[in-house]
Amino acid sequence: MKTLRRIPLFALVMAILVSCCALTAFAAPITALPEGYGSFSGTVAEVAELHDGDGLYSVQVEGADGDIAVFVVTPDTCDITGQKPAVGDSFTGWYDLSLPMLMIYPPQYQAAAFQVNLDAKVAVKVDRFDDGLLNTDGELKLHVSENTVILQANGDAFEGGADALAGRALVVLYTTVTQSIPPQTTPEKIFVLYERAVPVPEDIEPVTESVMPILVNGMAIDAPAPYYKGSVLMVPLRAVAEALGYAVKWEAETQSVWLNNIISLTIGKDYYTYARMAPIQLGTAPELVNSTTFVPLSFFGKVARVSDANCYEGIAAISDMRDVDILVNGEKIEAHAPYFKGYELMVPLRAIAEALEYKVTWETETQSVWLNNVISLTIGKDYYTLGRMAPIELGVAPELTDGLTFVPLSFFREVAGMNNAFYFEGTVEINNDEPMA
Repeated sequence: MKTLRRIPLFALVMAILVSCCALTAFAAPITALPEGYGSFSGTVAEVAELHDGDGLYSVQVEGADGDIAVFVVTPDTCDITGQKPAVGDSFTGWYDLSLPMLMIYPPQYQAAAFQVNLDAKVAVKVDRFDDGLLNTDGELKLHVSENTVILQANGDAFEGGADALAGRALVVLYTTVTQSIPPQTTPEKIFVLYERAVPVPEDIEPVTESVMPILVNGMAIDAPAPYYKGSVLMVPLRAVAEALGYAVKWEAETQSVWLNNIISLTIGKDYYTYARMAPIQLGTAPELVNSTTFVPLSFFGKVARVSDANCYEGIAAISDMRDVDILVNGEKIEAHAPYFKGYELMVPLRAIAEALEYKVTWETETQSVWLNNVISLTIGKDYYTLGRMAPIELGVAPELTDGLTFVPLSFFREVAGMNNAFYFEGTVEINNDEPMA
């Protein structure tokens, strides 16, 4: 009888937790990763809790041919059968092929979904389905009936209904399929996988009271509510521009707006000009709503040329911090401008870390950064590790901007252990002096 090969799961966990999300860093762009979902089936060899009370655990699985895979289950993972794995259980896990992974053995995946001891009569398809509810490889088309149960990944009811499934990543459970091309089925159950960013449906009306804060250089402003036009976030031009220090002038006759007599735009025309440069097209024209001009959020980055404009977790943040000084142990350093992502200030990692005398190492294959081979992080993943300690979550993942890795300012205090890491009146300061009162 073959003996299961046991791998120290805790040693593997640190690697997978820092290897599973979006891309970015000090290096050149990498080749596009495949789309869709892969799977691995076998028998559960070991289950290990990763952190107390946060729902993270790992599952080591041995396939029929002796191959081994490790899955990390998170609170976002879809538990198809509602049963936590135990040693000896039959297990299948699905993982997102577009996520980078460490090239080590055994392979380690972040579980998008899994099933334990599922009835053999029930088939499972995990994939993204288009507007016609056809999956990516054209092998299965869905016909959703009134008897189809539609749930969120966590098992709660999905309120969007069948009309909201188009374009989504789904876990589909079915028992019968036609012999047609493409094969078709009426599912018994559908789980809608968790996704951080899903395009907003067309023609959403602006709301009368803002439910999305707008931050300019980290400060909330009083402004009309932003709204989505398709998947494009439209924001009020005058309120944001004046908060950035622009003089805004409206020309009623031509339905045009000027900022500092340098930047101009016209209602209804996807034609934005900066000085005497060639006009810029953003794919969406400015609009007049309730006597207020709205422009795409990207206008501020691509036309007004602020250092950053983004929307993160329901917060629109516009930053123009090119004049902000970064001081490390009292010395000003040359570094890329920081920017806000939601309420969190993002700062350039390499410039600051090297000023603190860390050796910075970039690993292209895993999209990871190491400081002195002790502190590690991975682009797009909110897991920062220090030695063998449990990973630290800061609420914002590291990301790549203009070819540089940016981290939350709090990284230097919470992970690197600096006593002070703060932003105040146009200055970012990081030092190891006595903590601020």
